[in-house]
Amino acid sequence: MKPWLRVLNWPNKLGFKNITTTKSLKAGDKVYSINRDKSLFLVKIGKKSLSHGFNMIMSHIDSPHLDLKVMPLYEDESLAFLKTHYYGSIKKYQWPTIALALHGQVYLENGKKVEINIGEKDNDPIFMITDLLPHLDRGLNNNKIKSKEIQGEELNLLVGSIFYNAFHFLTIV
Repeated sequence: MKPWLRVLNWPNKLGFKNITTTKSLKAGDKVYSINRDKSLFLVKIGKKSLSHGFNMIMSHIDSPHLDLKVMPLYEDESLAFLKTHYYGSIKKYQWPTIALALHGQVYLENGKKVEINIGEKDNDPIFMITDLLPHLDRGLNNNKIKSKEIQGEELNLLVGSIFYNAFHFLTIV
């Protein structure tokens, strides 16, 4: 379960009960459900039948994040990248060249969920989105710099490279 859901005890304090532990429902009951550790549903059972309709209020948190695309891995110039999709009003120019971590879940063929958290510990590798180094755009005027701003489809994580042993190469030549 996500940390934000673990500490989210206020539904219980307001009288909501987890629907998975509730055997029956009657008018006035308050229940909640957590969907895939990503969203929370709060429900107050009404007095009328569902055939008369129901009221729903929905909200979401617009938190900036990058998700991996379905088949994200690709190689370019002997570097391994993961393609991403951005959410939550991301200012794209803020993401390149900062250390990023990978958080998520993978579901195995047998249905087991595996939590992934890489990049938070001191000895973990980190990920980053590459951009031009400051000295490479020296001499460009402001119009050209604007046209070089990173686009959403370029927010790809650098995750690895092919090892190159320069010493071995020099001994062969």
